[in-house]
Amino acid sequence: LWFEHGSSTVDTPLKKSSSSSNSSSNVALALMQSLQGRLVDKSPSVRAATATAFAELCKLDEPRGLVSALSHEADEMLEDLRQRATKDEKATVRRAACMALIEIVVQNVETEDDITILMGLCQDSSVNTRKAAAEGLTRLLECRSSSRLVNAWSSSVLIMVLDSDTSCATKAVHVVERL
Repeated sequence: LWFEHGSSTVDTPLKKSSSSSNSSSNVALALMQSLQGRLVDKSPSVRAATATAFAELCKLDEPRGLVSALSHEADEMLEDLRQRATKDEKATVRRAACMALIEIVVQNVETEDDITILMGLCQDSSVNTRKAAAEGLTRLLECRSSSRLVNAWSSSVLIMVLDSDTSCATKAVHVVERL
């Protein structure tokens, strides 16, 4: 198995398995391990591409969720994603990590930290990061409704209709209309 980004290729050996369930887990584990170190790479484009690849991996995963299937490795990756979403100096990395975090949270149970992170990203300095976080909180609210999510959405996304950037305000209006 190989993962290619730009000029670098990462080779990851896979163990053969007789059972398709174990084979799926081995593939997911190999992909997870390939991506893990790249999320903290010194290059912002590699970090962003890694977060995007992880989001795509989560979209392709079975309904049981990648995080629950590979708990130890996924916990480390999830913590790295949270760090990238909140503290990375590059907006493209924060946005990509936000989108990956959303994919995980939509498939699994959200934590208080995840909701707080998404709320904070709705106030990010980057327009694209704010819009991605608004979309994420809206998707969460569409999937499941709780008073905590309703309050988080209301205090973070709904107020974006007053955003100084017209594209953010327009995005907020669209997600309000969607609900």
